[in-house]
Amino acid sequence: PRFDHVAHWLGNKMFIWGGFNGTVYANTGGLYSPGSNSWTSVILTGAPTARARPASVVTDRYVIVWGGFDGTYRNDGARYDPI
Repeated sequence: PRFDHVAHWLGNKMFIWGGFNGTVYANTGGLYSPGSNSWTSVILTGAPTARARPASVVTDRYVIVWGGFDGTYRNDGARYDPI
């Protein structure tokens, strides 16, 4: 469980990353497939540090995550390539 996370549709799957569970800031994520009601973990190589409420956008190929809060306001980010 988490809130203040990133959520974007990537084709037929939803990408979820980061957020806060009330105790811990997360730098984990997954791809949810509603067709099979299943989750696949995402590779964390190159992921930014754990944070909640980052800005994010989807381009033609990447999810870009920037900023957010982990007890301090962040001024960094990363991009995720689901391919």
